[in-house]
Amino acid sequence: MQTKLFLWVWPWLIWSLVSCDTVKGDNIHDEVLAVIDRQYPAPVSSSLDGTKFLKKSRDSAFSLYAGEASQSSLVDYSGFTQLSLTWHPNGKEVVFQEYNPDSGIYDLFGLDIDKRSRQRIAIPPSENCIPSIEFSKSGRYMAYMATRNSSSRIYVYDYIDNVLMDDSYVVQSPYSSFQWKDDSSLIFIEDSLRPVIMKVDIDDGTLSSYPLDDFSEVSNFTVNHNWILLTGRLKNEEYFQCFKFDLGSGTTEKLTEGDFNVTECTYSNYGPYYYYTRNEKGLPRLYCSDLRIDSIIQDVSTATKGYQLSLELSKDDVYLMGYSLNAPMGIEHLNLGNRDIKPINTIGERGLEMPAPEFLNIENHAANTLVKAFFWPSNNNVAASEKTVLYIHGGPFLQSTPMWSEMVYVLTQYGFNVLSINYQGSSGYSNSYALKNKVPNQISDIVASIHFLEDHKQIGAEDIILMGSSYGGMLAAKAGRYVSNIGGVVLISGDMDSFPRDWNTDIMLLGFYGEMDPISEKMKFIFNDVGLLNSKNAQFTFFEKEGHLFHRSTTWANIYSKIINTFHSNAIFQTKL
Repeated sequence: MQTKLFLWVWPWLIWSLVSCDTVKGDNIHDEVLAVIDRQYPAPVSSSLDGTKFLKKSRDSAFSLYAGEASQSSLVDYSGFTQLSLTWHPNGKEVVFQEYNPDSGIYDLFGLDIDKRSRQRIAIPPSENCIPSIEFSKSGRYMAYMATRNSSSRIYVYDYIDNVLMDDSYVVQSPYSSFQWKDDSSLIFIEDSLRPVIMKVDIDDGTLSSYPLDDFSEVSNFTVNHNWILLTGRLKNEEYFQCFKFDLGSGTTEKLTEGDFNVTECTYSNYGPYYYYTRNEKGLPRLYCSDLRIDSIIQDVSTATKGYQLSLELSKDDVYLMGYSLNAPMGIEHLNLGNRDIKPINTIGERGLEMPAPEFLNIENHAANTLVKAFFWPSNNNVAASEKTVLYIHGGPFLQSTPMWSEMVYVLTQYGFNVLSINYQGSSGYSNSYALKNKVPNQISDIVASIHFLEDHKQIGAEDIILMGSSYGGMLAAKAGRYVSNIGGVVLISGDMDSFPRDWNTDIMLLGFYGEMDPISEKMKFIFNDVGLLNSKNAQFTFFEKEGHLFHRSTTWANIYSKIINTFHSNAIFQTKL
């Protein structure tokens, strides 16, 4: 199994420094920043042997801590700008990408931990801010996906001789899976919807194909000798399950069943068994085909906390990423021999606990469907709050989850209710739900959710703020047209090709973008074209050295404090700092 990243990535995906609208000296800004600080430093990635960690620090995109987890020392470098961080198998180097403002694309760098120096890798750069990187077993070869002009290719780089190999391989998606079978054989799938396993021998250039005619879709896979574990489905209406494909015989065996999507499956390096993770109502649940190991995993799991395998250290020692409804994610060390589980970091003890949400199925009578949603009431100790943020995730093929999030914690502490919805087209449910990816369906779901708040929570539309991230920002802007007295709209890197010209300028509109985000210039033009860029009720903040995904806590403190000051200015933080 390749080095596994402990990515601190929220499923609504991952939010990416300095604001031109910084609120210096603002009490709310300072309070929010103090709350966010409680999460850091937070481990995000481990070397293959588990002895070195990358940790996210507060005001740097990433800082590097080298050494044992309990005795980490800061390496004086904080230039990581995105989440694509891959450890070399030697445990001494990290490969990462960094945005190049001159070219508008992402370059790849290698960081030598001992020398504390970095060097650009001479490989074609990518427009995609989250490319995949995979090292061969010995670390000689590095496979990397670059997206240029909407075309994605897998390149192979000789990491020892610093040479880019002649051949590259076209794939249909920038998220296509690829992995090394051994030190010179690379496995990849060109198209997840017309899946064919491709195996290329790097030494002689031989390319072999293995059609998967029975599958309608394959999302990812892992390789173990001649066997490949696939996450896929045979029919569009089915949930994703785990399958074993034998490269030698070409036969396929279905390994799992159930009414939830399997999101990941991987062979163990230490025995004839495998681990797999299911998305059960937004919470990851880890299972193992070895009954003894599975019973241990289920014993440490709870109704409000699930796990995902992060790294196998040995036959009896694994690192798990814990996901909770009540506290931030954290890495835990599970000893399978004595069943002892201990946190690597103690974020759950930093006073960030919050109640689990209410799970909802909101009726959309117009579309005859149920909108999957989660509702968190405000943590207001005085009276019930009416101010409510209706959060609309991006994607669209992503999902909101019921797990603890910084956004929900901060907003509920300042007296907001939060309703987070999974509109039609969201992942995590049946494929038939995901395939209803039509903007009118999604707008209808948002409007139905507003009516639900009005009818069942007694919250008027004037107290509802639509908050959309990326693609969700477009939906929030469009939905705002259908409710004349909506309380406001917030765009978090909201991406759209046009803005409604009949926009009600009485609606308060806040927009937050990164100056390094390729869409920022487009959005400035669009907002200026409709007369909103400098209007009374539309305020936009463009953060320097931030991309489409906000990473710095100062950025988020600015965003949260702006929302609170704009829509709930009399809010008081409810938990003692």
